[in-house]
Amino acid sequence: MRRVFLFLPILIIISILSSCSYLPKKEYVYIPPHSAADKKCINKCSYAKKYCQRICELKNSRSCDCTVSFNTCYLACGGQVIEK
Repeated sequence: MRRVFLFLPILIIISILSSCSYLPKKEYVYIPPHSAADKKCINKCSYAKKYCQRICELKNSRSCDCTVSFNTCYLACGGQVIEK
């Protein structure tokens, strides 16, 4: 009986953490700019996002999100970001 009371808090913590792990991801529509220079700028944003994602994979971090910085870069390059 004592063993059950030892494992009960651990099971409660695991169930709480697993229920919080699902957060719906936002979806975006990206409208590219017209000029070639701005499109090159957006390519650099894409490379930076891929690099960020790779770092997240190496750290095994589930809380790592590269989308916000990508969207900021995309807007700075003259593109439009529309949240669905």
